[in-house]
Amino acid sequence: MPTVLRLMAVALLLVVTAVPSGPAFAEPTEEAKRKAADFYMEAQRLFDAELYSAAIENFKKSQELYPAPATLYNIAKSYERLADSQNCVDYYQAYLDAYLAANGSPAPDSVDVRNSITKCRLGAKVEVRVDSKPPGAQVYIGDKTKLLGQTPYSTRMDAGTYKFFLDLNGYQPIEREIVVRPGEPLQLVFEMEKFRRVGTLSVKSNIRDATIFIDGRNIGLTPYGEDIVLEEGTHQITMSKEDYNTFSTEISVVANESYEVKGSLFLRERQKTAKGPLGWTAIALGAALSVGGVLAGQQADTKFAGTSEFDDWAFREKLGYGLGGGLGAVGLALIIWEYAGGKKVKAKDKLSDGGPRPLITPLVGASPNGGFAGARVDF
Repeated sequence: MPTVLRLMAVALLLVVTAVPSGPAFAEPTEEAKRKAADFYMEAQRLFDAELYSAAIENFKKSQELYPAPATLYNIAKSYERLADSQNCVDYYQAYLDAYLAANGSPAPDSVDVRNSITKCRLGAKVEVRVDSKPPGAQVYIGDKTKLLGQTPYSTRMDAGTYKFFLDLNGYQPIEREIVVRPGEPLQLVFEMEKFRRVGTLSVKSNIRDATIFIDGRNIGLTPYGEDIVLEEGTHQITMSKEDYNTFSTEISVVANESYEVKGSLFLRERQKTAKGPLGWTAIALGAALSVGGVLAGQQADTKFAGTSEFDDWAFREKLGYGLGGGLGAVGLALIIWEYAGGKKVKAKDKLSDGGPRPLITPLVGASPNGGFAGARVDF
C-alpha cells in the first residue's frame, strides 16, 4: 500500500512489548494501545483515500492514547496535503522535538523535515500586527469600505503586496503600500498626525540675502523659492539685512488659503551719486543763460530797435532762453532722479526694481518776453 506515512509498528501495540519511550511519553495501558492501533490503521486508510481531514482526526485520537513521534509526523504530513501551512509547521516541529526527547538524538530525517517546514512556511499565512500611535485607529486592508477592526489589530495574511488604510478621528488618514513576505511575521506601527489647519505663504523681496523671520523664527534668505506652511492664525513676517531698513508686516492665515508677501528693503542712508551735483550745476548754468537772454532782449528793444543789429540781439535773446531753459530742465530732471523717493539698494543686492522707475520728461519754453523750464515725472 503506497504511503508517505511513518509506521508505528502497529503489531507492537497489540502486545506487551512497548515501543521505545522517553520522558515525553508515559506508558499507556494495553487497552489504550489497542484502541490507538485501531485509530492509527483507520487514519492510514483515510490518508491513502486522500481524506486528510478525517485522517487527522484519527491520528490525533491515536496520539492521545499512545503518544509517538511518528504519529506527529503523519499529522504534519496530512496538514501539508491540506495546504494548512501553519499546522504543517507546528506539527513537523513537534515531531522533531518529540523524537529528540524520546531518543536523545535528532531524528534521522531532520534535514528533510526541516526542508518541509521551510516549504510550509513559504506557503503559510503570515502573522501581521497593526498598531498606531495613538491606538484606536480603524484598519482597512485593500478595501476602504470594509472595516476590519481597530488598532492594535492582528491578522494572518498570504504573502503579497497590500494597501493598508488607517483612519482616526482628528488625525490625518494614512495610506501605505506594504509588502508581506513569506515566512516573515510583520509588525506595523503607524504614527498618526493630527489634522493641521494650515495655509501657504510665498515670500518675495527686491534684494538678495535678506533674512526672513516668521514669528521670530529664522526661515532662510531671499530669494526663497519654497512655499512656507503656516498654521491658521496671525503671523508676523519680517525681512532684514544689514544697512537696510527692516520690512515687517502681519498676515492672518486661513486654512487652505495661499498668501504672498512682497517685502521691499531700502538702504537706511542715501547713496550719493553725480546726478545731484550735475543737476544743480545745469540749473545754475541754465539760469545764467536765461538771464543773458533777458538782457539781450532788453538791449534789442531799447538800444538797437530799428537798427541793423536788432536781429543779432534778438537771436541772442532766443538762444539764451533756449539754452538756459534746456539746461534748467535737464538739471531739474537729474535732481528729481537723484532724490525721487530716496529709496536705493546696492547694485550687488538687487533682485528686482522693487517698483516702477520714474519717467522724466523735460519741459522747456521760451518767448521774447520770458521763458520757463520744468519736467514732468510719471511713476
